[in-house]
Amino acid sequence: MLERIRFLVGYRELLRLLITQELALRYRHTVLGFLWSLLNPVITMAILAIVFHFIIRLDMRSYTIFLLSSLLPWLFFANTLTDCSVSIIQKRDLISRQPIPKLILPLAVTGSNFVNLLLSFTVLVSVAGVIVGSPFGISMLYLPLGFACLLALAIGLGAALAAATVYLRDIQQIVGVLLPAWMYATPILYPLETPSGQFIVPEEFHFFFKLNPVYSVLQLFVRPVYWGTAPLLSDTLTAIAVSLIVLLAGLAFFWWREDDLVFRA
Repeated sequence: MLERIRFLVGYRELLRLLITQELALRYRHTVLGFLWSLLNPVITMAILAIVFHFIIRLDMRSYTIFLLSSLLPWLFFANTLTDCSVSIIQKRDLISRQPIPKLILPLAVTGSNFVNLLLSFTVLVSVAGVIVGSPFGISMLYLPLGFACLLALAIGLGAALAAATVYLRDIQQIVGVLLPAWMYATPILYPLETPSGQFIVPEEFHFFFKLNPVYSVLQLFVRPVYWGTAPLLSDTLTAIAVSLIVLLAGLAFFWWREDDLVFRA
């Protein structure tokens, strides 16, 4: 593993170039360019806010801030898994021409999505906090840990999916089907409870929601941004453990099959 990491570090300039290329291609021939990375979550958030705040009528303070704190990290996670699942087969010509580390391809799409997340999260949460009102404070210092855990989780799962899709192309379709179901099974559009102590989801079901590996990671965003408090210690430790395990397992699986990918893609 150390040898493969050193090999990967040697191609860091290529990784930077591929990330830049991914960002450039995403908004090529568009009028608004990067603004689309802001408009897409804003439009999605507006629709969801109308449905859950005005029609279903969730009794929550600053529901817009809650949506931003949970939806933006999820959109990064879901988009990264979707993009990573086809990253090897779409760039098979690149890996067949020269002996580069194959992990660069899923890392490139993950990196470009992560840049979009950082920019859109900073802009949208700041603007919404000023307009709607949010208890921003020292608890926001926990956000770097949330970004780190989210990135590790996305890299681990993304790398595993990138390698697995080379052998079974159906995985691309399976990911597209499972992600919406996973989204609704995760407290993204609704919280388990509100800062006032109101249970949105009956307390006896909380345990099952917390088995979701994404739950604890999202709490590192929701608690600081929406609640204005530090994440619970249990959520923090769980998020760190889950993200590290998924990262190491995903990389181990990818590197186990890496040398064979060029012949299968």
